[in-house]
Amino acid sequence: MSSVQTESHSSPLPHSLPTDTRKPRDRYTGQKLAIGLGIAAVVITALVGIQIGTSGATLVNVLQTFWAKITGTVPTDRTTLLMHNVIWELRLPRVLLAILGGAALAVAGTLFQGLLRNPLVSPYTLGIAPAAAFGASLAIVVFGATAGSAAVSLVIGALLFSLINTALVLSLASSRNLHATTLILVGIALSQLFGALTAVSTGAILLISAV
Repeated sequence: MSSVQTESHSSPLPHSLPTDTRKPRDRYTGQKLAIGLGIAAVVITALVGIQIGTSGATLVNVLQTFWAKITGTVPTDRTTLLMHNVIWELRLPRVLLAILGGAALAVAGTLFQGLLRNPLVSPYTLGIAPAAAFGASLAIVVFGATAGSAAVSLVIGALLFSLINTALVLSLASSRNLHATTLILVGIALSQLFGALTAVSTGAILLISAV
């Protein structure tokens, strides 16, 4: 009786598997870099914007003004005090207001792009800009365009009608579950409507000024 001997051929197991020692890449590295560069650009642009003017302010004057306001020191020199007042009371509020307005526009654009799922969205897409133009022209017709009342009435009229248009579009979108494409078509229709109304109010303004 013969015996059959079998041999098992098995490969030896390695003592340790190679591991990847590289750190995982942050998926938001690009976004963080873009935000950092944007903040740096805003700061540099703000410093340059504060210097622009007829008073001849330099970067050193701007930094000295900030340091004087932080430490609470008041310069004894009249020229330096005047320069600090121009930078702190006139130019800095304007620059900050410009930054705030730009940030508000950026947030509004982001919200519109997310709502309509379209990267080409503008204030004209939903008829907001034509509605604001109609509100401003209607304010001129009703309240006149005198120097005292024009600024406040124009802003209130434009803001009021842009809010009315936005509320109308959003109410239609939420109540009837409109698709993004249908919402864009509604916005185009509202744009044409308010554009026509603006033309009528402009004609009224011309007739009133001719009388």
